[in-house]
Amino acid sequence: MKIIKSTPRPNGKVRLIIELDANEEIKAFKDDQHYRLGYPLQDDVVCGRHLSESTPVEWCVIEQKWVA
Repeated sequence: MKIIKSTPRPNGKVRLIIELDANEEIKAFKDDQHYRLGYPLQDDVVCGRHLSESTPVEWCVIEQKWVA
């Protein structure tokens, strides 16, 4: 994802022009709302704050743990 342009609006909102890779998508979360996760975690509900504060990780086969 690459942010091409970010423009603050007078009403407090921000207008963005974003370029995504073919395998990317954007979702917006409100910090004070709750969201049900997808399969296989469909019974789990998390606060939007936890989703918006998340960071991408990858599995390290050498260390056998998730690394940023």
